[in-house]
Amino acid sequence: MPAEYIAILMFGSMLTLMLTGQRMFGVIGFVAVVGAIWLWGDRGGYDLAFAQTFKVMGWFPLITLPMFIFMGYVLSESRLIAGQRADQAGQPVPVVDALDAASLGH
Repeated sequence: MPAEYIAILMFGSMLTLMLTGQRMFGVIGFVAVVGAIWLWGDRGGYDLAFAQTFKVMGWFPLITLPMFIFMGYVLSESRLIAGQRADQAGQPVPVVDALDAASLGH
């Protein structure tokens, strides 16, 4: 099967699953797993996912991910945004960004 048909099939299945209201991570993950198993077979799809997991774990920009999650948690739990107008809702973001950058040493 040509690569164009595979791409169209995977894109169409992603659109179809998104129209059902599923979460985005589930749609992308499901299509990726089914596509890998379909294209490389049962063992090939498993080995591909296993190898990519360890490749991503050594990726340097992944180190900043916990700080961004913490920044979102701080913003959601703080009372900085509560009770303000909608146009003032973004004011605490630069403060938390500065704390994030200072904690990472930038």
